[in-house]
Amino acid sequence: MPFLDISIENLITIKNLVFFDYREFSGTIPKNHESHNFWEMVYVLEGKLCEIAEDEKYILNKGDILFHHPNKPHSTVSVDDGEVKVCFISFVCNSKAMDFFRNYKTTVSDTAMPLLNMVIQEGRNTFEIMRYTKSAKLVQRGDAPIGGSQMYKLFLEALLINMLRERCSEQSSKIFANKQELFEHLCNDICEYLAENVYNNVTLDSICSKFNYGKSLICAKFKEQYGESVMNYYIRLKINEACRLMEKNHSITYISTALNFTDRYYFSKVFKKIVGMCPKEYQANKLSQIP
Repeated sequence: MPFLDISIENLITIKNLVFFDYREFSGTIPKNHESHNFWEMVYVLEGKLCEIAEDEKYILNKGDILFHHPNKPHSTVSVDDGEVKVCFISFVCNSKAMDFFRNYKTTVSDTAMPLLNMVIQEGRNTFEIMRYTKSAKLVQRGDAPIGGSQMYKLFLEALLINMLRERCSEQSSKIFANKQELFEHLCNDICEYLAENVYNNVTLDSICSKFNYGKSLICAKFKEQYGESVMNYYIRLKINEACRLMEKNHSITYISTALNFTDRYYFSKVFKKIVGMCPKEYQANKLSQIP
């Protein structure tokens, strides 16, 4: 009986390890502004810190993780004078699936945590704790366990794949075929989210928090796909819903309140700008057409 082998699809392959840095701070964190051609993962074990990247501010609490993509200017700054324990992990990876992690911030899940702990433990056992500078080099400890660097790499790849699995269902796993499909999927999810929350008050910050991407990326990709900003799209959804409610003879005050506009006058101003007539005029015209 012949045996047939199968080829392995490598979703994520780490090409090189750059640095592993485990730090404990108490008081002010020295600001270090940097940009480099590899990925950097920032994980907070204790306390709170702030990462600034591409003019966006990310507050990281205990259990949070943030990814800086290659050539992304960023810096780490203090939030308060409390104790902070943080792990910086950097690596080179050219896999297309890594596009998922651009400007990605999340809280480490219960299923991902054991893998992350293994990454950190293997890193501390294998490498000298380093303080990153432009000339720094990852150095293996003299008493490093056999295969330590390889195990560290494998644990890290497993962690990244696990985080991808958590976000994606089997039906959407193909979105990692290329960047375009990835961002189309993201924009479609945002549209669904806005439609589901047309009666709420969704902000750009809440969208970024929901989908774990930065403002600049979400705004750029959404406008590229739909030809308008995220918030303009959301306002249009609200006005379309307002039109539907007017045709059911609901009052202008009720509609503006239900759709979470700040007040009736602001609602009327926005409505006229989009529809071309004031709400009262629109409602009168529609109701007069009903037999």
